[in-house]
Amino acid sequence: MSIQSCPTLETQSIRMRPLERSDAIELHTLWSNPAVKQMSGIDGDQSIESIEGGLDYFIGLNQAGFYNKWILEVKDTHQMVGECEFYPLRPQIRPWIEWNIGFSSKPEFWGRGLMSEVLVEVIDFGFNKTSAIRINADVLQDNERSKRFLLKNGFIPESAQHQKFLIEGQVRDSVQFVLLKNILN
Repeated sequence: MSIQSCPTLETQSIRMRPLERSDAIELHTLWSNPAVKQMSGIDGDQSIESIEGGLDYFIGLNQAGFYNKWILEVKDTHQMVGECEFYPLRPQIRPWIEWNIGFSSKPEFWGRGLMSEVLVEVIDFGFNKTSAIRINADVLQDNERSKRFLLKNGFIPESAQHQKFLIEGQVRDSVQFVLLKNILN
């Protein structure tokens, strides 16, 4: 499969568009939220300027086809729900069969089913538009909400990963979940 830049995808309710530098303020708000920081593994103590610099990097990767990082917006209102990323774990080895997914959303959107729509769309994209045969998701050990979400959507826990994240100076463990293409067929 050829490498293509990050596409815009849509679900029934959500437009998934490649991120832009102008998303820095919304992302800063999202990642600074204490509930999101606690659940996501994102160290939210970043300035808007540092986020803009990071966005420049990811925009380049999106355009080159080495990464897919989307901003999630409600179609009707264009209100930002969150973000999602999907990327090959070992980009130096082809074909890219092992990919990782990550996501975070604003707490006011939790429990509405919007992230399930997004996950279904990313899984379809991954297994049908890329060479993925395996999709991984790393979840903080104590993030029960995300673990239930992944289980509900067909992922299975595969392994504990000790000292995987450093968040606000604390080392945190995670659990790796996996969805295999041959399980779906």
